[in-house]
Amino acid sequence: MNALEDAYEQLSRSYAMLIGKKDYDYLCLSCKENTPELTLRLYHEADPSSFTEPFYDFLIRRDMLRYAESILEEAREPFPSENKPKRFDYALCNRSEKNISSLLTETDRAFPIESDARLIRDRILKHGSDGSLFEAHEEIWLCHLGLAYENGSLNTVKYYFTSQNQELFQQLRGRVCAEYDTLLEYADLVRKDIDAVFWMVGLDTGKEGLKYKIYLRRYKDLYLPTEASYFSGRGEMSRTLFRIRDWYKKHPELWFEGTAFGLESSGRCSLNLYFARNG
Repeated sequence: MNALEDAYEQLSRSYAMLIGKKDYDYLCLSCKENTPELTLRLYHEADPSSFTEPFYDFLIRRDMLRYAESILEEAREPFPSENKPKRFDYALCNRSEKNISSLLTETDRAFPIESDARLIRDRILKHGSDGSLFEAHEEIWLCHLGLAYENGSLNTVKYYFTSQNQELFQQLRGRVCAEYDTLLEYADLVRKDIDAVFWMVGLDTGKEGLKYKIYLRRYKDLYLPTEASYFSGRGEMSRTLFRIRDWYKKHPELWFEGTAFGLESSGRCSLNLYFARNG
């Protein structure tokens, strides 16, 4: 049994034991340049009332919480002790201009970021609405907020944006930063080959720098030849992706949902593959 299968079985057992069920929202396999190991994560909707996380209270007071997810990474517990990482994801609702502005003020207070990062974030949000943060059908809006804690301290805030208008994703080109231009160019190559649509734009603001992400979804099946070229000249990543393809063929309980192409401010690239459970 290969290392990926071992890791998947261990994570599934830990999840069933700790959460008490087999179903989850997504399985994520994360590949990074110059990192031969894969990271496995399970995303599952959780009861946020058990969270000891200040943003939960903030979102509840403003009626902005649609649902909350906890993220189980490898064999770690979903709510581990204070000296281990904790990860949360909040799906947002009631995204009025006042609420979103207040939320961004709160994230900047809890985790200050450089002015360049704020500018990139605000360019994405304001792009579709002529300077306004207010949500409308034609706009790009903040749909999820992700938080990662290390040793009891917030060390990464993740912003996820989406839109009902596919053209707005393309129109970000040349208006945000060079990293998104690079990711959009590659995403276009993939979209031409397969049945995929834009899903989200992601921006991770962490202590080690920024990470830019473009998400695609609604693939007909796991499609890796073009994706493997994303790692051309980047070590073992192409072979890693084909190993994932072979592993996936043995798991009919999984359905390939989408991909996130990532580019860190250091220049290192990454690829996340998301799988949902069939049935």
